[in-house]
Amino acid sequence: MKSIPIKKRWGQNFINDKNLIDKIISVFDPDKRDTVLEIGPGKGALTYPLSKRVKKIIAVEIDPILVSHLKENFIENIELVNDDILRFKHTSIKKGYKIIGNLPYYITTPIIFSFLESENWSKMTIMVQKEVADRIIAKPGNKNYGRLSIMVQAQASVEKHFDISNNLFFPKPKVKSSLISIMPKNNLKHNKIIFYSIIKLAFQKRRKILKNSISNYLNDENIKIFGHLRPENISVEEYIKISQSCINNKKVLN
Repeated sequence: MKSIPIKKRWGQNFINDKNLIDKIISVFDPDKRDTVLEIGPGKGALTYPLSKRVKKIIAVEIDPILVSHLKENFIENIELVNDDILRFKHTSIKKGYKIIGNLPYYITTPIIFSFLESENWSKMTIMVQKEVADRIIAKPGNKNYGRLSIMVQAQASVEKHFDISNNLFFPKPKVKSSLISIMPKNNLKHNKIIFYSIIKLAFQKRRKILKNSISNYLNDENIKIFGHLRPENISVEEYIKISQSCINNKKVLN
């Protein structure tokens, strides 16, 4: 493929290592029946070998020049879409599809949350900045545990597979990456707005104990159980319990 200009505004960093591609595909564990949404196929380093292992790939690429070059190597089961992944109507894809991609660092969390709002995909295996991956998978008491950890884990199971050297990308990014998988689950059975408000307020006042930061969201029982704890010491399941108890909490509803 001839030289293609790098667009820094789109966070373009291309994988240039075949062994890494093989390792990612192995972790992704594709099936011949799978429909896969690929975020940012770039030059097709992952797209083409993966296309041999799945039923169909819908590859969404924002760069029209890259789309044009990818079309030169047409493969029947690859559908190329020139679009911004945050604008792409992924809800139209048949339920059960899988997601793969090397996410632009500057919009990683908006991409993840846009898909967590949908329930028609089954697995997401993505490359993200290592710092973000460590925050997503963090557990209570860990220094990385915070709003992002809780908001993702409340809606999905998460797994970190391995870290990726920045030497395996071109142009070379300043930070390391990690490969993670996210599998959706339906733990938030009602008011997400209340849940998100609790998490936001708790971590805005991270050094305060809960009875001094989110007292309006705590009933008498929860004040006894959680009131003396700081936000980083509360598990995802416990935050969900607090959120669910707000249904009967007049201080919240009024």
